[in-house]
This record gives sequence, C-alpha cells and structure tokens, in this order.
Amino acid sequence: MPATPEQPWSLPRIDRERCTGCANCAELCPVQAVAIVNGIAEIVRPEACTFCDRCERFCPEEAIGRPFVIRFASPAARGQ
Repeated sequence: MPATPEQPWSLPRIDRERCTGCANCAELCPVQAVAIVNGIAEIVRPEACTFCDRCERFCPEEAIGRPFVIRFASPAARGQ
C-alpha cells in the first residue's frame, strides 16, 4: 500500500514471485496482520501492522521488505 496524505506510511511490501508461502511471517507477526492466502503471504489486517520487522527479518526468501528504515536520534542530536 503506497503512502497517501491520509496514511503517511507504507506497509511492508511482499514480492509475490519470491514468496514460497512458508508462513514464517504469519506465525511470527505479533498482531496477526499477515496471513497466507492462496499460498502467498498477504497483509490482511493493515490497520494492525506495527512495522516491527519480524516478517522481514525471518523471511527465508527475503520476499518481505519494509520500504523505510526507522532510526532514532541520539540524545546528543535531540539536545539532551
């Protein structure tokens, strides 16, 4: 799902050509946002996705990727 003004974030992207339907992503998703549908991973509850990285990190085929990286500023950069 691409970012829009109403929804300024993008969901993890699933490469349907690479996905083998192993279900690691669905089993490890802490909010059940991912499921296997017709043998392929799919974001079935986009509103529940917390962008945690488990689906991406544990996909053996590297078929899931988050189109962003979250970086936290160091205390020095925040002026602390």
